Amino acid sequence: MNPSKKMIWITRQSSAEESIEETLLKKAGFEVVKKPILDEEELIRAGNEADGIIAGSREPFNRRVIGAIRRCRIISRYGIGYDNIDVRAATEKNIIVTNVPDGSSREVADHTISLILTLARKIPVLDEAVKNGEWAKRRAIMQGMRQLSRLTVGIIGFGRIGRQTWRRAQALGMNALVYDRYIDPDFIRTQGAIPASFDEIISTSDFVVLHMPGSETPVITAEILSMMKKSAYLINCSRGNLVDEAALIAALEKGQIAGAGLDVLAKEPPDPDNPLLKFPNVVVTGHSAFFSEDSEELISTETAQAMIDLFSGKLPKNIVNPEVADRIALDSRKGE
Repeated sequence: MNPSKKMIWITRQSSAEESIEETLLKKAGFEVVKKPILDEEELIRAGNEADGIIAGSREPFNRRVIGAIRRCRIISRYGIGYDNIDVRAATEKNIIVTNVPDGSSREVADHTISLILTLARKIPVLDEAVKNGEWAKRRAIMQGMRQLSRLTVGIIGFGRIGRQTWRRAQALGMNALVYDRYIDPDFIRTQGAIPASFDEIISTSDFVVLHMPGSETPVITAEILSMMKKSAYLINCSRGNLVDEAALIAALEKGQIAGAGLDVLAKEPPDPDNPLLKFPNVVVTGHSAFFSEDSEELISTETAQAMIDLFSGKLPKNIVNPEVADRIALDSRKGE
C-alpha cells in the first residue's frame, strides 16, 4: 500500500506548529490535515475524507459519528483513555481503534503523588502566607499535618496508572488500599496490594484517588462525599465527569472534606467564576498530569506508527478492538 495516497486527519488539539506525529506521517509519505474538531458534523466529514484519524480526549466519536463515517479505517487515540470513542460502534464498522496505554502512566502517577504531597504538607497555603509577609501564620497552618506513614491512600482503579500510584505510595511508607470493580481481588493480592471494597476506601482513606475511565454519571456524588472523613482529600487525575462538581463545592463549603487535588474538571477550561478555583484547600492543575517531554515523544511516535503500520499491511500495536483486526485481510490491501 502506498502511504502517499492516504490522508490522516489530526483532530486533537495541539499548540505545536507541527506536532511530532505530523512530522513522522509526512516523512512516511502521508497527506496530513491538522484541525482540532469537537463538532459532530465536522468529525463525520473528517471520517469521510480521511483514511485515518488521530484523536484527542474530547472529540465525541459516538455511535452517530462513527455510524456515518464511510472512509476512515482507523482511529488512533493520542493517549491512554478512549472513553470518548464508541468502540463497539467502531468494531461494527470494522474501524480499528488504538491507544498508547503506557504513554503517560508514569507521569500521571507522579502527578497524583505530587498532589497528595502538596495537600498533605499544605504547600500552597504556606507559600501564600510567606509571600504575603505573614510568616507567623505558618504555625496555625501547620496544625493537623501528619506523617505520611500514618496516612492511607485509597486507590480506585488498578490499571497501569493505579498500579504505578500504588508503588509510589508504598515507597513513601503510606498504607494503600485498592478497589477495582473489574479486577479480581486475588489478582490485586498477587501484586502485593491490599484489596478493599469501594465503601471501605471512601470511608477510611485519607486520600481518595480516582484512576478510572470516564462515566456517564458521576461516581463521586453528594452521598459518597458525605461518607468521607472530614480530614480526607479527593484526588482526581482521571476524568472530570467522575465527580459531581456541585456536590464537591457544597462539601468543601460545609467542611465535609479537607480539600481536593484536581487535574481534571467537568468543563475545561473552567469558567473564571468556578468556585473550585477559589478554595485555598483545592489545587487545580489544568489537565497537565499526562505531560512530560518524554511522554509526548512516546505518545506521538506510537500514534503515528499505528497509522504507518496499518497502511503498510501490518497490524498496529495496542489495538483496543482486536476482533476487527481478525476480520480484516490486511494482506489484500498491500499495493493499493
